[in-house]
Amino acid sequence: MTHLQSVGTPADSAREALCRFTFPVDGGSISIETAEPLPARITAEVADLARRHQHSFSRSEPESLVDTMARRHGGTFHFPTESHRLFGLFDAVAAATGAPSWVFEVDRSGTTLSTSGALTVDVGATGTGHLVDLVTELLHRRGADDFVVGTADGLRHSGCVPLPIALRHPGDPTLAVGVATVTDQALCTTAATSDGPVSATWVVAAEAATANALGAKLFSTTPARLAKYFRFSYIRLFHDGHAEISRTFPGALFTK
Repeated sequence: MTHLQSVGTPADSAREALCRFTFPVDGGSISIETAEPLPARITAEVADLARRHQHSFSRSEPESLVDTMARRHGGTFHFPTESHRLFGLFDAVAAATGAPSWVFEVDRSGTTLSTSGALTVDVGATGTGHLVDLVTELLHRRGADDFVVGTADGLRHSGCVPLPIALRHPGDPTLAVGVATVTDQALCTTAATSDGPVSATWVVAAEAATANALGAKLFSTTPARLAKYFRFSYIRLFHDGHAEISRTFPGALFTK
């Protein structure tokens, strides 16, 4: 097994010259890496965006919308306008997998959710990916076009210079099983959390939320089925050591 840097980070020599702005989210943090420091007004906007997201979707923040939904016996809850894409993604994933839609438990009108009883909503890594996408779009609106927005499990790259990324071993983050190169795309990795033949997945898509959502579903849904609804490329690594890699995945696995 070859030793490389972990997934989600440029090569060490390149990172030394980068400026980093980091802010907390549930279960970790999100970092923005740029060649030059971001102006204070932009980092303030990013921090405010992150606070709004946390106020909506954080299960650990008291009085967040999802915390209130879990404690109240019904009610109407107004989420930010940008949440419509996240809710739409959940709908599309449910349609692609044939799973019961989450909206069966709520009455949804746009980004307003109405419930008849206490309901637990956990947007998980897909929700974090959604915030990564929102931050990326905010930076684009402010004129930035060469940066990486990263989390512990992936990143979204913006720019025209290809970014090489190590694909870390699901059982040992100090080892890599392959390498991918993304250009203006998102790459997310997901490790198995339950019994099953698949030990890890890597997904490349245009947006981080999509990559996160599909990475989780590839443990139980065939890539062919998901491909009817989404554009993505992937690797599925199995516990027995063999792997399945899509023809369009921008990278390769190391082989003995």
